[in-house]
Amino acid sequence: MEGSSKGFAVIHANTARSLVSRTRDVPDKTPSRTKSGTEQKSADQPERVGRTSKTHPIPLSWVIDPDASTLGRVGLCYCPGKQVTRNGERWQRDMQADLGRLRDDFQVTTIVCLLGDYELRTYQIRDYGRSVEAAGLQYVQFPIIEMAAPDSADKTKVLVLELMARMQRGEVMAIHCRGGVGRAGTIAACLLLELGRCKGLARSAIAEVRNRRCPQAVETRRQEEFIFKYADNLRDGLLVEEERKKIVSQKKTSALSSDTTCKASESQCTKENNETTTVFNSAKERRAERSRRAGEKEAEKKSLASNDRGNSGSDMHGGLDERDIYGTF
Repeated sequence: MEGSSKGFAVIHANTARSLVSRTRDVPDKTPSRTKSGTEQKSADQPERVGRTSKTHPIPLSWVIDPDASTLGRVGLCYCPGKQVTRNGERWQRDMQADLGRLRDDFQVTTIVCLLGDYELRTYQIRDYGRSVEAAGLQYVQFPIIEMAAPDSADKTKVLVLELMARMQRGEVMAIHCRGGVGRAGTIAACLLLELGRCKGLARSAIAEVRNRRCPQAVETRRQEEFIFKYADNLRDGLLVEEERKKIVSQKKTSALSSDTTCKASESQCTKENNETTTVFNSAKERRAERSRRAGEKEAEKKSLASNDRGNSGSDMHGGLDERDIYGTF
């Protein structure tokens, strides 16, 4: 009995060791994730090349078309030339091929990149701005963290106004983030609002972008809230601008009225000054006339006095001595 028990124990131990060794030999098929969330397969499941610039030419979704006030267009796309693995599928895109297609097939003139330099390097992209310019395109960079909204409403306003000015000059722009969905959709919605499309309603702008790009555009709640806040600020700004214009108009009206009053007063003052000048001149002429007359009278008196003295001398002497007249006493 004891022997059989020992034999059973030996068999059980050998079976356990065999099971452990077999378990170690079985490869782990559970996919692991990198820090960026990209799935990686084990060595026994090699990556397959799924998308290249030849097999899948880069697409562009037009979200803003020209109208009477803007001649340019705006489209959304994923990042050109990116190298990334998704679900075991390797994207090996060619940068110059993607940029060339955007330029030649869609007449794009400007690339608007919403990725920072660090994120671009994770997609094996370096000196992106230089590559864009080498393709004969203009480059605008405005980094936004993935899945987040812009961190500054004021800076976003500056960007959107610049894009609107470019549209008015007739430029054709391609806005992209990683996939051209969340961050790119957010900027496109803000641009729609700034252009006065969608009646200034954030919900309508978001719906327009999703209809034109894909249902997942504007991915997160933070991005949606940012668009609503942008619409509110824009509406408040328009109200402030209207109030400012009203105040300026009132000031202009008041200034015109004041100017008219001043002109009337100036005319009256000029008239009064002219009248005063006339009166003054008349008084001056009268004084001169009186002085002239007084001078004439004084000259006449002197002349008469001189004549009187001359006549008296002739009567007394007549040029003769008194002895000649009366004789010698």
